[in-house]
Amino acid sequence: MSSIPDTIKVKAAGAEDVSFIQQAMDAYDAKMLPPENIRDLNFAVRDEKDEIIGGIIANTRYSTVYINTIWVDERYRRRGIGRKLIERVEREARKMGCVYSALGSWESFNTRHFYESLGYVIVSVSLDSPQGQVGYWFNKKLREK
Repeated sequence: MSSIPDTIKVKAAGAEDVSFIQQAMDAYDAKMLPPENIRDLNFAVRDEKDEIIGGIIANTRYSTVYINTIWVDERYRRRGIGRKLIERVEREARKMGCVYSALGSWESFNTRHFYESLGYVIVSVSLDSPQGQVGYWFNKKLREK
């Protein structure tokens, strides 16, 4: 392996640099990968007063649906709303051709067993980031390819 010349420097990237780098990577991706087909899958749960008491924010990318946010008002937790939201996203994602579902959570949220009960498995653990926390990244196979 050849060494990097002393004339090449690593510097902090400004906004223009970031834009250039992202465009260069997008161009490379376009040559190497199929289109990302990013589609939103967002649902809200409303009570009898039409107030939002829960919701899920997800999107697809390639053959995976990423559950980015799931929230249920504390007054309505442990009633099956979270399960219903995840199952709805999974059902819609299957219709769109997704094979996998992915999501992340923190140990302090006490959601690990909930996600595991829905068939999710831990594929990655992040220790002490943020300090004192353990993060989990889960995946679930939704269907055969």
